[in-house]
Amino acid sequence: MSSFLTPLSLEWHYRSKDESLIAFSNQFIYSNALVTFPSAAQSPPALSHILIPHRPHIDRKSSSDEVNKVVELVLKHAKEHPSETLGVITMGIEHADRIDAALNKELSSHPELNEFFDETRSERFFVKNLERVQGDERDAIILSMGYGKKESGSMDYRLGPIGRRGGERRLNVAVTRARYRMTVVSSFSNYDMDDARCTSEGLKFLKGFLKYAANGSPALEEAGEASVPLNAFEEDVFNALEAKGIELIPQYGVSNYRIDMVAKHPERPGRLVLAIECDGASYHSSYTARDRDRIRQQHLEALGWRFHRIWSTDWFLRRDEEIERTLAAFKAAVEYADRADSTKDSAFHLVSHKEGRPFSKFVYSTSEKA
Repeated sequence: MSSFLTPLSLEWHYRSKDESLIAFSNQFIYSNALVTFPSAAQSPPALSHILIPHRPHIDRKSSSDEVNKVVELVLKHAKEHPSETLGVITMGIEHADRIDAALNKELSSHPELNEFFDETRSERFFVKNLERVQGDERDAIILSMGYGKKESGSMDYRLGPIGRRGGERRLNVAVTRARYRMTVVSSFSNYDMDDARCTSEGLKFLKGFLKYAANGSPALEEAGEASVPLNAFEEDVFNALEAKGIELIPQYGVSNYRIDMVAKHPERPGRLVLAIECDGASYHSSYTARDRDRIRQQHLEALGWRFHRIWSTDWFLRRDEEIERTLAAFKAAVEYADRADSTKDSAFHLVSHKEGRPFSKFVYSTSEKA
């Protein structure tokens, strides 16, 4: 059809409930074309890396220490997060088989976990190699490399399908399967990989992703603080609210879509409580009123934000009233965050399943009646 029609990409990304889970792929694979949305939750980090110390082993294709670590992480997840779905992805089939066998052996001593590993469950637990996970997604993913160093300690670059043509696309599928968090497990780090030996796109992707998983992205840590300037209207709002004691981060996010400004908790600066949007440049750049007026707000609220909009006409005609309205929204957002953080069954907790079946829409669980 490309001979007759101009291709149009679907750019809004919904799977990852934390931007850090898609930010690297967005840059490396999609040239930052995906529209992603920041999450209000900042800790614990959604993406983490566990480095297994190198120990010489005869079988190059699968590290025994890594197998044991993955089994340990799976059992911990099943005990601590039984309502969250889980999947394990490996680089090679031999490593997947070893993890599966070791886990089955360990499960014989844990009958209390049978329900979590029940194969009749919707979105049941799986262990799959890289080439079999297309289309799968889970709340949490453990990505285990399996491949590692030679007995001498030098890096072995024969990493299965990753080093072949199209390896970066296979790896991209694997690293974007998680909804809420991903743990990367490997017996080598990006520092072990020589740039001169990483000639294929797949190896370049892997080296960059390991660095990102271990260290995070400066762009995420300093989300929007200097890279995208505020326009005159937004800057006026920003200065007026900061003068009232609200600490703000401007243009928060890492993709082409950014929240105009987000407010920090007055006593816990790392806790973000309120997304504030103005009808400035980013608002008017949306193709449809549906996108800018409803869908963006709906999605941000699904990711845990309280949302407040300031209209330019109201700001210029009734500035003091708009400031007071925003202060009230900020106070309500702080109370909401405190209530959510102190309540186990809180409105901040996103529920993705009911009766074992995934929702197509986001639903909040709350201890309060609507």
